[in-house]
Amino acid sequence: MFEVELKAVVEDVDALLAALDDLAGAAEFLTCNDTYFNNPQNFVEEEKELRLRQVDTLRGSNVVLTCKDAPFDPVSKSKPEYEVEVSDQRQMQEILLATGYFIDVQFSKMCRIYRLEWQGFNTEITVAEVPELDSVFLEAEIQVELEPEIAPALDALYSLLDKLHIPQSSLTNEYYTDAVKLKRTGM
Repeated sequence: MFEVELKAVVEDVDALLAALDDLAGAAEFLTCNDTYFNNPQNFVEEEKELRLRQVDTLRGSNVVLTCKDAPFDPVSKSKPEYEVEVSDQRQMQEILLATGYFIDVQFSKMCRIYRLEWQGFNTEITVAEVPELDSVFLEAEIQVELEPEIAPALDALYSLLDKLHIPQSSLTNEYYTDAVKLKRTGM
Protein backbone atom coordinates (compact mmCIF):
# COMPACT_ATOMS: atom_id res chain seq x y z
CA MET A 1 0.00 0.00 0.00
CA PHE A 2 1.27 3.46 -0.86
CA GLU A 3 0.34 6.41 1.34
CA VAL A 4 0.26 9.43 -0.97
CA GLU A 5 0.23 12.49 1.28
CA LEU A 6 0.69 16.22 1.18
CA LYS A 7 1.20 18.20 4.38
CA ALA A 8 0.89 21.96 4.76
CA VAL A 9 1.14 24.56 7.49
CA VAL A 10 -2.26 26.22 7.86
CA GLU A 11 -2.34 30.01 8.04
CA ASP A 12 -6.10 30.59 8.41
CA VAL A 13 -7.51 27.71 10.47
CA ASP A 14 -11.06 29.11 10.69
CA ALA A 15 -11.34 29.56 6.91
CA LEU A 16 -9.97 26.04 6.33
CA LEU A 17 -12.40 24.45 8.80
CA ALA A 18 -15.35 26.27 7.20
CA ALA A 19 -14.24 25.13 3.72
CA LEU A 20 -13.83 21.53 4.92
CA ASP A 21 -17.23 21.54 6.63
CA ASP A 22 -18.79 22.69 3.32
CA LEU A 23 -16.82 20.22 1.20
CA ALA A 24 -16.79 17.10 3.37
CA GLY A 25 -19.35 17.53 6.14
CA ALA A 26 -18.76 16.80 9.80
CA ALA A 27 -15.34 15.89 11.10
CA GLU A 28 -14.38 13.03 13.37
CA PHE A 29 -12.30 14.11 16.36
CA LEU A 30 -9.55 11.90 17.70
CA THR A 31 -6.31 11.95 19.62
CA CYS A 32 -3.30 9.95 18.50
CA ASN A 33 -0.78 8.99 21.17
CA ASP A 34 2.29 8.03 19.18
CA THR A 35 5.43 6.14 20.11
CA TYR A 36 8.10 6.04 17.40
CA PHE A 37 10.85 3.44 17.56
CA ASN A 38 14.36 3.30 16.16
CA ASN A 39 16.97 0.56 16.01
CA PRO A 40 20.76 0.40 16.20
CA GLN A 41 20.98 0.42 12.36
CA ASN A 42 19.24 3.83 12.50
CA PHE A 43 15.86 3.20 10.94
CA VAL A 44 15.11 6.93 11.34
CA GLU A 45 18.13 8.06 9.33
CA GLU A 46 16.81 5.99 6.40
CA GLU A 47 13.51 7.94 6.75
CA LYS A 48 11.67 4.79 7.75
CA GLU A 49 9.14 4.78 10.58
CA LEU A 50 7.94 2.23 13.08
CA ARG A 51 5.07 3.65 15.08
CA LEU A 52 2.80 2.27 17.77
CA ARG A 53 -0.29 4.49 17.88
CA GLN A 54 -3.19 4.52 20.30
CA VAL A 55 -6.17 6.27 18.71
CA ASP A 56 -8.80 7.63 21.10
CA THR A 57 -12.22 8.64 19.74
CA LEU A 58 -15.63 9.19 21.27
CA ARG A 59 -16.43 5.58 20.32
CA GLY A 60 -13.42 4.10 22.10
CA SER A 61 -9.76 3.31 21.52
CA ASN A 62 -7.70 1.10 19.28
CA VAL A 63 -3.99 0.49 18.77
CA VAL A 64 -2.22 0.25 15.43
CA LEU A 65 1.35 -0.73 14.60
CA THR A 66 2.54 1.03 11.44
CA CYS A 67 5.71 0.54 9.44
CA LYS A 68 6.54 3.10 6.78
CA ASP A 69 9.32 2.42 4.30
CA ALA A 70 11.63 5.09 2.87
CA PRO A 71 9.86 7.79 0.79
CA PHE A 72 9.09 7.03 -2.84
CA ASP A 73 8.49 10.73 -3.55
CA PRO A 74 11.25 13.08 -2.36
CA VAL A 75 9.08 16.22 -2.49
CA SER A 76 6.05 15.11 -0.48
CA LYS A 77 7.93 12.37 1.42
CA SER A 78 5.04 9.97 0.66
CA LYS A 79 5.89 6.41 1.72
CA PRO A 80 4.81 2.79 1.36
CA GLU A 81 2.84 1.95 4.51
CA TYR A 82 1.94 -1.28 6.30
CA GLU A 83 -0.45 -1.40 9.26
CA VAL A 84 -1.86 -3.97 11.61
CA GLU A 85 -4.23 -3.56 14.51
CA VAL A 86 -2.77 -4.61 17.88
CA SER A 87 -4.85 -5.94 20.76
CA ASP A 88 -2.35 -5.17 23.55
CA GLN A 89 -0.30 -1.97 23.29
CA ARG A 90 1.87 -2.67 26.32
CA GLN A 91 2.80 -6.16 25.12
CA MET A 92 3.53 -4.91 21.59
CA GLN A 93 5.83 -2.24 22.98
CA GLU A 94 7.62 -4.88 25.08
CA ILE A 95 8.06 -7.09 21.99
CA LEU A 96 9.60 -4.20 20.05
CA LEU A 97 11.91 -3.30 22.94
CA ALA A 98 12.93 -6.96 23.40
CA THR A 99 13.83 -7.27 19.71
CA GLY A 100 16.31 -4.38 19.78
CA TYR A 101 14.14 -1.38 19.02
CA PHE A 102 14.17 1.58 21.38
CA ILE A 103 11.82 4.51 21.84
CA ASP A 104 12.93 7.43 19.68
CA VAL A 105 10.19 9.95 20.50
CA GLN A 106 6.66 10.07 21.92
CA PHE A 107 4.00 12.75 21.47
CA SER A 108 0.26 13.31 21.06
CA LYS A 109 -1.53 14.71 18.06
CA MET A 110 -5.10 16.10 18.15
CA CYS A 111 -6.91 15.56 14.86
CA ARG A 112 -10.06 16.52 13.00
CA ILE A 113 -10.55 13.96 10.25
CA TYR A 114 -12.63 14.65 7.15
CA ARG A 115 -13.37 11.93 4.59
CA LEU A 116 -14.58 12.49 1.06
CA GLU A 117 -14.29 11.20 -2.46
CA TRP A 118 -12.13 13.54 -4.53
CA GLN A 119 -11.49 12.98 -8.22
CA GLY A 120 -12.30 9.29 -7.89
CA PHE A 121 -10.15 8.69 -4.80
CA ASN A 122 -11.22 8.03 -1.23
CA THR A 123 -9.46 10.93 0.44
CA GLU A 124 -8.76 11.69 4.09
CA ILE A 125 -8.03 15.22 5.24
CA THR A 126 -6.67 15.76 8.72
CA VAL A 127 -6.34 19.06 10.51
CA ALA A 128 -3.68 18.24 13.09
CA GLU A 129 -2.21 19.92 16.13
CA VAL A 130 0.75 18.69 18.12
CA PRO A 131 0.49 20.70 21.36
CA GLU A 132 4.18 21.47 21.64
CA LEU A 133 4.48 22.72 18.05
CA ASP A 134 3.40 26.23 17.16
CA SER A 135 1.57 25.44 13.91
CA VAL A 136 -1.63 23.76 12.80
CA PHE A 137 -1.17 21.33 9.92
CA LEU A 138 -3.29 19.97 7.12
CA GLU A 139 -2.58 16.43 5.95
CA ALA A 140 -4.30 15.31 2.74
CA GLU A 141 -3.92 11.59 2.08
CA ILE A 142 -4.93 8.96 -0.44
CA GLN A 143 -4.05 5.28 -0.07
CA VAL A 144 -3.34 3.47 -3.34
CA GLU A 145 -2.37 -0.13 -4.00
CA LEU A 146 -0.54 0.14 -7.29
CA GLU A 147 2.45 2.28 -8.24
CA PRO A 148 0.80 3.67 -11.43
CA GLU A 149 -1.88 5.21 -9.17
CA ILE A 150 0.64 7.40 -7.30
CA ALA A 151 0.95 10.25 -9.85
CA PRO A 152 -2.84 10.63 -10.37
CA ALA A 153 -3.33 10.56 -6.57
CA LEU A 154 -0.72 13.30 -6.09
CA ASP A 155 -2.38 15.37 -8.84
CA ALA A 156 -5.73 14.95 -7.07
CA LEU A 157 -4.23 16.09 -3.76
CA TYR A 158 -2.66 19.19 -5.32
CA SER A 159 -6.06 19.97 -6.86
CA LEU A 160 -7.75 19.52 -3.48
CA LEU A 161 -5.31 21.87 -1.76
CA ASP A 162 -5.98 24.42 -4.50
CA LYS A 163 -9.73 24.05 -3.88
CA LEU A 164 -9.09 24.66 -0.16
CA HIS A 165 -6.96 27.77 -0.93
CA ILE A 166 -3.83 26.20 0.56
CA PRO A 167 -0.89 27.64 -1.43
CA GLN A 168 1.90 25.30 -2.47
CA SER A 169 4.27 27.61 -0.57
CA SER A 170 2.63 26.27 2.63
CA LEU A 171 3.62 22.68 1.87
CA THR A 172 6.11 21.04 4.21
CA ASN A 173 7.75 17.64 4.25
CA GLU A 174 9.16 18.01 7.75
CA TYR A 175 8.31 15.05 9.94
CA TYR A 176 6.46 15.64 13.21
CA THR A 177 9.08 13.47 14.89
CA ASP A 178 11.90 15.78 13.79
CA ALA A 179 9.98 18.94 14.72
CA VAL A 180 9.14 17.62 18.19
CA LYS A 181 12.71 16.50 18.86
CA LEU A 182 14.04 19.86 17.65
CA LYS A 183 11.57 21.74 19.87
CA ARG A 184 12.50 19.62 22.90
CA THR A 185 16.21 20.29 22.45
CA GLY A 186 15.48 24.02 22.32
CA MET A 187 17.07 24.62 18.93
